[in-house]
Amino acid sequence: VKAQKALEKSIKINPKDPQSYYQLGKLLSSKGELSRAQSLLSNAISLDTTYGSSHYELGIVLLKRGELDSSKEEFQKALKIEPENSDFIIGMVQVLVEKNQFDQSLRRYEDEIRTLMGTRVFKTPHLQNPK
Repeated sequence: VKAQKALEKSIKINPKDPQSYYQLGKLLSSKGELSRAQSLLSNAISLDTTYGSSHYELGIVLLKRGELDSSKEEFQKALKIEPENSDFIIGMVQVLVEKNQFDQSLRRYEDEIRTLMGTRVFKTPHLQNPK
């Protein structure tokens, strides 16, 4: 509650600070206040389109709300900014799995998934590189 009030105060004092919108949106998302979180994260993005984490968090909110296409768009934007960010990659994989596009997510992110799992060889046949 204290953090939320402090962030709300920060926005009132400096309404052009994207970080305050981002942090409050992330906090509210974790509390399940998805509609308000979506609005705050959209504000953060409108103030700074180059901060990948805002796109990622908005993607998470949209994923939670079942807005898969919009979620995918935000994860794509985040990945354009930081293509190696493992959280962003995992977010994209999550949305593709939800959209029943597991094979597409696997093909696209196979190397990153392997790296994240700390191994270069999967034991599951459908996860191995074709020879």
